[in-house]
Amino acid sequence: MSDDLSPNVFNLQVVAHLLKPRGWKPPVRRQFFLDCNEISELCDSAERIFTSEPTVLQIKAPVKIFGDLPGQFGDLMRLFDEFGAPSTTRDISYIDYLFLGDYVDHGQHSLETITLRLALKVYVYKYVVSLNFSKFYESRSDPIENDSVERLRPNARGPGLVTFGVSDYMFGSNHFLLNSYTMLIVRAHECVMDGFERFAQGHLITLFSATNYCGTTNNTGAILVLGRDLVVVPKLIHPLPPAFHSPKTSPERHIEDTWMQEINANRPATPTRGRPQVANDRGSLAWI
Repeated sequence: MSDDLSPNVFNLQVVAHLLKPRGWKPPVRRQFFLDCNEISELCDSAERIFTSEPTVLQIKAPVKIFGDLPGQFGDLMRLFDEFGAPSTTRDISYIDYLFLGDYVDHGQHSLETITLRLALKVYVYKYVVSLNFSKFYESRSDPIENDSVERLRPNARGPGLVTFGVSDYMFGSNHFLLNSYTMLIVRAHECVMDGFERFAQGHLITLFSATNYCGTTNNTGAILVLGRDLVVVPKLIHPLPPAFHSPKTSPERHIEDTWMQEINANRPATPTRGRPQVANDRGSLAWI
């Protein structure tokens, strides 16, 4: 950050540079517009806000809920364009934004995705209302494929992990839902083909906001809008057709795509719900 810029002006400039719902295009080169010191200062400012907030955030409806956008900044811009952005429509004066994560990894624009949200958090927190972040740990526990199965099953994510059935969710953990007077849990971190998926008679919703996860899934992305009447309304965006890039006409894009393919090969994506998985046997990693 330049010495002649205040923190507020700096964060506003970051937001103005990145928040372009209708006009954003992927940068041709990979050089980011902020240096490491500026990103570090932004992280420090956001950390001070996060640590000052309670662990359990109380958010009043209405609220927009976002699921995973792992580096797929173009999908975030599409969602903002279709359903309103924090500063372009000025809807932050009457609606909160809740981001469940993940923010980075797999996609090609992780820096843009996390930097914009941190800058929005810092800037908006000082002026109107806070944008709220949540991070569900990827468990070690996902809902089963349908409501007809009640008990635990092996999980395709890997060893030591399970999928849980309706009875485990509804009445496990000392009757968590009943004891906490919880009506609905919204979780992320698992790709679902329709962008959202209801479980346990609608008491649990899995939400995923990125489309065509890792460029191979062809899934829809979604956000949830929770109204003042506590009615949940899904808002969907569909995957775009793949853009054609010739290595001869766009060498930078070809190198970038190859680079991401190598990254994703070393960091496999989480299995997608709604797609048939290879049958597990006792020798597979999914068995515990």
